[in-house]
Amino acid sequence: MKKAKKRNDGFSLVEVVVVVLILGVMAAAATFGISFMRSMDASATAKEMMALLERTRLQTLAVEEGETVSLELYEVNRKYYASIKQGGEEIDSVRLKGTGLTITVRTAGTVPEEVVVVEEGGPVVVFSYDKGNGAFTSDWNRIEFSGTKEQVLVLVTKTGRCYLE
Repeated sequence: MKKAKKRNDGFSLVEVVVVVLILGVMAAAATFGISFMRSMDASATAKEMMALLERTRLQTLAVEEGETVSLELYEVNRKYYASIKQGGEEIDSVRLKGTGLTITVRTAGTVPEEVVVVEEGGPVVVFSYDKGNGAFTSDWNRIEFSGTKEQVLVLVTKTGRCYLE
């Protein structure tokens, strides 16, 4: 009588290691993809810019008569920065969250329409307010953020307020 051979239906160590490695690679790719998509999140960058504009407006209303406060928007090494200046001196500089975005500032509705794409080597876009009434002193009235999705920040020139469209 022959003894029946026991069947071993388990996984070998090599099979388990291969599966764990494949899962690790997939997890790393997913993490990279999600972080890349978040870095191009136009909505978060637009909200951050809106907060900086409001901060600049409040700073303008709080300074002495004759002093100027401005917010400068520019790009360095594919990263966007906003710098708040008072009397020509930088009082704060913030690196905006979004990278890989395209930021376009417009004077929509004016003839001729002025369009500036914020890019390295390009002009610095300056936003400032009138101390007397808090209105914008420039004609900029749209900031467009384009990345994985698009977001528009509308600037109400006469009141100095802004909102997401």
